[in-house]
Amino acid sequence: MKKRVVITGVFGNSGGFMAERLLKSGVRVDTLTNSPERPSPLQGKVGVHPLAFDEPQRLVTALQGADVLINNYWVRYEA
Repeated sequence: MKKRVVITGVFGNSGGFMAERLLKSGVRVDTLTNSPERPSPLQGKVGVHPLAFDEPQRLVTALQGADVLINNYWVRYEA
């Protein structure tokens, strides 16, 4: 069975780099994102799920069956 990796932020720089490498090695990649429509060469190549911290059951559903979660999400705030 093909491994499945979920990465936060695949449509950004770091997440996109990781996703491309994994896809080339035959891994199925999904993303958790706040920007599902963001232009990216990975659109249509990865599964897309909402990064819904306020809806924990949606996160549970999105992560079911994943072998690995790569959390590339970071919180930006003013100090």
